[in-house]
Parts: sequence; C-alpha cells; structure tokens
Amino acid sequence: MTRSRFFFLSLSQPRAAPSHPLKPPALASPPVTQATIATTAPPTASTTPTTSTASPEVTPSDQAAINEFNRAFAARKELAARVKASEASLADLEDASLEVGLGDPDVPVRMVVGECFVHLVQGAAEARVEGAAVEARAEGKRLEEEVGKLEARMGELKKGLYSKFGNSINLEE
Repeated sequence: MTRSRFFFLSLSQPRAAPSHPLKPPALASPPVTQATIATTAPPTASTTPTTSTASPEVTPSDQAAINEFNRAFAARKELAARVKASEASLADLEDASLEVGLGDPDVPVRMVVGECFVHLVQGAAEARVEGAAVEARAEGKRLEEEVGKLEARMGELKKGLYSKFGNSINLEE
C-alpha cells in the first residue's frame, strides 16, 4: 500500500524560507498599504457610537431568578415531552383495549409482561389493559399539573425580570 501525501499551498501569501528543517515555514506578513492603515486606525470620537441608556446591574438575586427560570424552563420542556409520550401510550392502550374486546373469548390473548409474552383469558387481559390505561391517565394528569405549576412560576419570574431589565433580557423560547 502506498501512502500519498497532500500538500496545500496558499498562493495568496508568499512563504519565507524555512529556518529549521523540522519547523514549518512562517507566512510572510502582507505588505502594509494605505487601505490596511485606514482600516486599522483607532476609532475617533466622531466614529465611536455612544449609548445613552445603561442597562441595570445584575445582582446576585437577579442572577438566582434567571437561573431558576432556566431550570424551570428545562424542566417544563422535559415534562412536556413526557406528557406527549404519556398521551401516545394512552392512545396505544385504548387501541389495545378495543382489540382485546373484539377478540374471541375462547382464544387466550398474548400480552407482553416485562420481556415475555403471557397467555391470558380475555377478561383478565381486558382488566390488565384497563388498569394500565387508568394509570396512564393519572400519570398524564399529574404531569400536566406539574407543567402548569412550572408555567405559573415562570410567569412570575418573567414578570419580575422584565420589569427590571425590560428589553435587555430575553426570556422567550
């Protein structure tokens, strides 16, 4: 197998001769022109923009409120994803309940318990699916209540922070 080596040379800047065989050659500095002098000149009083509005100082309590808002925002986002997953699970359980109800009562129903399939009679399978659906509804309701509490707290924090900082702070998604 042969090794190929690629060398990339920049033709825009001349290279200086290498000073040592193991060190790469340094790039020669570009010639100084009137354009580079004009663009690198220090700003004067006439070109410096002035701002007359000063933003209020961030106190440790303000920083704590900002951090609390950030934690609440992240928790709300995670809980919203869990609510969505809970709703999808509830829809699947309702579909499963319908399928079990439409099945033949004499044929055992195969249900997943953990990582195994278990054969249950139709009545036991219906009871198990309904129990799981009740648990899923309760879990979804609990998660939605937590989301509501977080949103209320975020609203309080937003109100306080926007009253102090105005448009200097962005607490929107």
